[in-house]
Amino acid sequence: MRSILQDLFDNQPGYRTSPIADQLVDAKADYRFALKQNQETLYEDVQTSFEAFDSAQVDPTSMTHTSFEVDHGRLEWRFQGITGEVSWLIERHPAWKYIKSRGMIDARGECGDKMSHERRL
Repeated sequence: MRSILQDLFDNQPGYRTSPIADQLVDAKADYRFALKQNQETLYEDVQTSFEAFDSAQVDPTSMTHTSFEVDHGRLEWRFQGITGEVSWLIERHPAWKYIKSRGMIDARGECGDKMSHERRL
């Protein structure tokens, strides 16, 4: 069985995500997109908005969660944040009119002497 996303991507040669989001909203579907760097100015704006986003500087409209795991000698710490404050983002990027929230996951890992860090938007 094909998913609605597969059909939408197949029907969008050289797609931009906002028309796909429009189709998902029209279909009354719930969705979540990972923000990629190919959406240059949108990515930069969201990335900048989360630069100072940590547990000590969270605005009251935000939700956060921190987790720590140890498994097979690997330590992993994750900080997750989400906020519904997106009016400024929609103003700057009107093609993304259906955005309801923005979130990020900041993951740091340690395994032996190797360290890793990744931030996903």
